[in-house]
Amino acid sequence: MEHLRKPMRLAGYDYRSAGMYFITLCTEGRRPWLCSLTVGEGSPLPPIRDLTKAGLEVEGILLSIPDKYPSVLVDKYVIMPNHLHIIVVLESPQITPGYRFVGGETPPLRRQSVCHPSRRQTG
Repeated sequence: MEHLRKPMRLAGYDYRSAGMYFITLCTEGRRPWLCSLTVGEGSPLPPIRDLTKAGLEVEGILLSIPDKYPSVLVDKYVIMPNHLHIIVVLESPQITPGYRFVGGETPPLRRQSVCHPSRRQTG
C-alpha cells in the first residue's frame, strides 16, 4: 500500500525566495540505502551511523551545492537509512534563465540531497 501525504507547500508561494527551507527526501520505497545504524544493547549513546556508498555520494552532492549555487548554503543536514533532512538557506532569489515557476511545482533544487552538520564557510 502506497503512503500518500497531503502536500505541505504553501499555495502560490515562490520557493525560490530568500529564506531558510527544511527539506525531507525519502528513498524509493523507503529502502534503507543511505546508511546503517548500529546501536549497542542498552547503550545510552546515540546510534553509530555508517554511510553506504550511496550515502557518501549523497553527502558529496550536498557539500558541493554551495560551489555550484553560490547563493545557496546547506546549513545542516542528517542522513538516515531511508531519508534525509536538509536545512538550506537561499540568500537571494534563485532564477534560472528560461525557467518559469508554477505554484506547487518543485523548484530546480529538488534532486540535491545528504549526514552531520555541514561546515559553513564564513568570510
